[in-house]
Amino acid sequence: MKRLFILTLVLSAILCLTAFAEAPEIDAKYGIVYNLEADKPLFEKDVDSIIYPASLTKIMTGLLACEYYDERGGVDFEVTVSEAALENVEGNKIGLKAGETVSFYDLIVAVMVGSGNDAAYVIAETVGGSLDGFVAMMNERAATVGATHTTYSNPSGFHSSYMLTTLRDQALICAEASENNTLLKISSLVDYTMPETDLHKKREFTNQNLLFDPSHWLRHYTPDTQGFNAGMTQQAGWCLATLHDNDGLNNVVIVAGGSVDGFEYNYINDAKALIDYSKEAYAFTKVLDKGRILHDVDVKLSEDKDRLILTAKNDVSALLPIDIDTDRDIRLESELYSSVYEAPINEGDTFGVVRAYYGDELLGETELVALTDVKLSIKLLIVDRIKSFFKNAYVSSILKLVGSILFAFIVSVFITVCIKRRKIRLEKMRARAQGVTRARKTVGK
Repeated sequence: MKRLFILTLVLSAILCLTAFAEAPEIDAKYGIVYNLEADKPLFEKDVDSIIYPASLTKIMTGLLACEYYDERGGVDFEVTVSEAALENVEGNKIGLKAGETVSFYDLIVAVMVGSGNDAAYVIAETVGGSLDGFVAMMNERAATVGATHTTYSNPSGFHSSYMLTTLRDQALICAEASENNTLLKISSLVDYTMPETDLHKKREFTNQNLLFDPSHWLRHYTPDTQGFNAGMTQQAGWCLATLHDNDGLNNVVIVAGGSVDGFEYNYINDAKALIDYSKEAYAFTKVLDKGRILHDVDVKLSEDKDRLILTAKNDVSALLPIDIDTDRDIRLESELYSSVYEAPINEGDTFGVVRAYYGDELLGETELVALTDVKLSIKLLIVDRIKSFFKNAYVSSILKLVGSILFAFIVSVFITVCIKRRKIRLEKMRARAQGVTRARKTVGK
């Protein structure tokens, strides 16, 4: 019994800690957790500030490259490196040489895993026809996903004062990138050996995203994490963008403006803390049950029922803080399509919609449907239609006009009759008077 009591206390403590998980304090200047299913952020730290994208740029470069690769049926092909593609390259390189023949797939790996800026420029020339053409593609694609505060000026992320973004924009770009399986597969490689080429021996790449590298003393390893990219510039600091699958909940996790202290990778720790927070603090919660009675309204033209019950057609669930009180925190608002309900009604007929809100956030909606059939009474229908006929404004106007005419006619007839009767009465009185006069004359004689 004592063991059971202790176990209960431990479980209760765990549940309390889980239920009231607090947002972590991260070292990085900027951070976001963006859930793809709910299409909303779960954590934000200064996500609308304008920042330099650094290596996060390579996510857009990799996306366009993988789409180009997929459009060719996923069949690899070779690219010959041009002098023009290499002449403006700065920063980290994998040592590509003009005239070297490499596979396009290996170039993508070199960008996403090896963080090779020279590989990014070769991809730009291959996909966009030129550096300027590819940069224009990058900016156009950013705009189409809603990243309206993002401007690219090169495909590698090497610092440029003209290349700007926000973490909110980067979350939208990563959401788009998450739809490309080729990009996710390539950017999730822990390491890769690029085969030797005609001008270079084998190259070894190791991914800088330590979250899915179990060999790094297991300090940072986080299962169910994949993609996208990590890197740094002096101006932007350390940054990382990745995708975590929390039992079907896919969260984009991004940190920027992070730091490294010796062997302490603070920006990786920040990303891991955000992943743990999203697992502990959020869950899909049912906020409205299918079949829940929401309205009880009057119904006409039926002899067996005078009330219509409206219920929720489907469940409504949403990603919410795990400690939410649905009775207290969820607001339901109904929109009824009609104010008059008449038989016949079939079970499941739609009469409106109910929406669930958490604060000002719309969580979801479902239709309001009839719980049962309501049969029509022909007798009540006839009576109602007769009443409705005479209540019709047009009919009512005609009836009033006819009534007025009839009334006028009756009055006219009445007046005519009265006048005739008066004339007759006067004539009788006149005749009677004349008769009296004649009688008097006769008596006088």
